[in-house]
Amino acid sequence: MHWLVLIGLGTVWILDGLEVTIVGAIASRLTDPDSGLGLSERQVGAAYLTGSEIFHTETRAMALAFLFAVGTGISGVTGPALFGKLVETGKEVNVFYGYLLGAALMMSDRLVLRGNRIERHREGAAAYGVLLKDIGELAAEDNLILGNRIGIYAEGVAPQPGHEALVARNVIAGNEVGLALQRTAALTVIGNRIADNLTDVRALGRDLSPGMQWSRDGRGNFWGQYRGYDADGDGIGDVPYALQDAMDALVRKDASVQAFLYTPAHLAIEAAARMFPLYRQAPVLVDAHPLMTASVRGSR
Repeated sequence: MHWLVLIGLGTVWILDGLEVTIVGAIASRLTDPDSGLGLSERQVGAAYLTGSEIFHTETRAMALAFLFAVGTGISGVTGPALFGKLVETGKEVNVFYGYLLGAALMMSDRLVLRGNRIERHREGAAAYGVLLKDIGELAAEDNLILGNRIGIYAEGVAPQPGHEALVARNVIAGNEVGLALQRTAALTVIGNRIADNLTDVRALGRDLSPGMQWSRDGRGNFWGQYRGYDADGDGIGDVPYALQDAMDALVRKDASVQAFLYTPAHLAIEAAARMFPLYRQAPVLVDAHPLMTASVRGSR
């Protein structure tokens, strides 16, 4: 039913463009000497911009007020009505495919984002799959966040004491950046499959918020880059996962370096960062209980 939303939102633009379309369609006839009007191109343009000198001032004002009222009325009534119909369905599964912005959750509390497929938001500077800004309590669960420029962007996420902003059991894969986090974002990220992103997690600042949690009750996330082991077979890695992405630090300084991702040069930089303290950076994050398998919605 998302096409209904597009119709509602586009109504006002259609009405705004109606006058331009009409004038453009009949302009050649209005300027034809045989039409009996004998208008010049300048007069036709003035007819669009100001109603032209052939109309009385009060008539022009009334016409403009009428068009404004009709446009505002249709867009102001139809849009909310269509959104209301969508809400009344009670369906949690929605497909957001190819829009500029997938899901924007802003300036609210007690939010739920569950069971969505948020995919291919790659155009423009704000190509986020999920945007979290200035919110409190959150439950973002069982979503597929795939192939976006930025899977999840979070800023100003500060739940009240006793509550949390939970990101759980999602598939965050195939994005340029899986999670881009400001230091003001305090999320609880558990049980997710975070894999196959060019950069899994990027700290947009010196480091992440101390309130970030990457595991709870002995369970963390499945990481595609984890190379640990599970000696006791409980499904939890015996070695914590520490994300140390020296290559991403270079990409942030010079975007052109991204062309060398997953090439021998990339592997050499990562190996140098592991072996030589001079090149080693503080880990972006530490997941104390990484999962060995990805038992989340849509994973294989």
